[in-house]
This record gives sequence, C-alpha cells and structure tokens, in this order.
Amino acid sequence: MQARSKIPELSLKTRQRFLKNTDFAEGCWEWRGTDDGRGYGVINVEKIPYKAHRISFQLFYGHISPNLQVDHLCKNKRCVNPKHLELVTSQTNNLRSNSSSGVNARKTHCKNGHELGGENVYPSSIKRGFRMCKTCSLTRARSVRKNKQS
Repeated sequence: MQARSKIPELSLKTRQRFLKNTDFAEGCWEWRGTDDGRGYGVINVEKIPYKAHRISFQLFYGHISPNLQVDHLCKNKRCVNPKHLELVTSQTNNLRSNSSSGVNARKTHCKNGHELGGENVYPSSIKRGFRMCKTCSLTRARSVRKNKQS
C-alpha cells in the first residue's frame, strides 16, 4: 500500500471506476470497492493501490502535499466524501485518532484525578512524549520506601 506517495494524474477510466464504487448517500459517501484489511477503501491507479479517500481528495481539491495526511473528520474509514476530509499533519491526525497516543494526549487528569499539566507533570516526561503525574509518582516512591523499611 502506498502511504503518502504522490498520486499520479487520474485517467478518465480511474475517475469512472472511483465514481462507480462510491455510494453517494446523504452524509458519508461510502466506498463500496475493496479495502486494505483495516477498513480503508483502496483503488488501484496504474496498478498501484492507493487509499480511496486520498484519491477523492485529489479528485475534488487537487494535489496532496507529501508531508500531509488526509483525515476523516467523520471518523468513518470508508467515507470518501470530500467535505468530510481535511489535510492535516501526521501529528494532528494522530492526536485526533483513537490510538493510545491520541487518547492519552487528550487526557486532562491522571487515573487518580490529579491534573496532568503545569507543576504536576515531570518536565522530562514531556520530552519523551508522555506525561507523568508528579503527585502519583511521589506517592508511589513514598510507598516503596515505606515497604523497604518494614
């Protein structure tokens, strides 16, 4: 599967195949063609498989910069409605997703209810890409010291 490679100019035949495999319903336009096994629609262009939503974006809006991704605003992987698609950076796409990094980035409090921001986050943990609750870490350290002394 071609991830973010440049999509070649789309022939009339490819455009017709795209339209034939699209269910133009109200709201999401469902891709009826094949998928990549993870739910994203796929269409071959010059014998190379491309994600159908990227083809849709190119058809309706033009060139896709290689350093950008096409995000589904509707969160429907099979949707090819250009009104539901937006060009974003990899980081923005990941933070909007339901991946563990996206879910964790949106958290405002740790599992014990402490705020995950400001003075309650270890500065070094931010550089490593995750946030560590200072209150919980200090509580765990005190508990470990207490157990070693017993």
